[in-house]
Amino acid sequence: MPHNSRIRLSRSYAYAEWYRGITIYASANRLLWDVEYDDGDVLTDLPPAAVRPYVPYQLEESIEVRVDEVSFAAGRVIAVNSMDDTFDIELEDDGGVFTSVHPMDIRRRVGEAPPELAVGDRVQAQFPGAEDGFYYPGTVTRVHGRGSVDVEYDDGDFMENLPRSVVELMME
Repeated sequence: MPHNSRIRLSRSYAYAEWYRGITIYASANRLLWDVEYDDGDVLTDLPPAAVRPYVPYQLEESIEVRVDEVSFAAGRVIAVNSMDDTFDIELEDDGGVFTSVHPMDIRRRVGEAPPELAVGDRVQAQFPGAEDGFYYPGTVTRVHGRGSVDVEYDDGDFMENLPRSVVELMME
């Protein structure tokens, strides 16, 4: 992952949520990362497990939206506001609409199926056997009936039958 890449990452292992930021430094062996968060905070020497690519929510994606300090409600994305990186959300229970919702107030539903992939989709995928836990950019070259995919990574490596759980769709 190059310097100054958009990522999402955990502020601390004590929190389960991911926060957006930009990588400002990666060690040569990619075992230590420095990140400047969107709120201006900077953390240094983050381990690989604390850094992941940022994958924005998609139109019609089923999500949960924060409705107060501790509660979330089921909904779906009805608009992607590219000017300010926010989303409009329609609630499932009463059809109410929240507008201009910041991504930090949205989370993917636990157990929800990820978006389907197709040949040619740009993705970030883990490389099996690599101990760093990073996701690397590539392109889907084949989709198997059971949901796994073949990926050709941008660096020329190729992997077959990657489980969908280690492949994330990149949003252009």
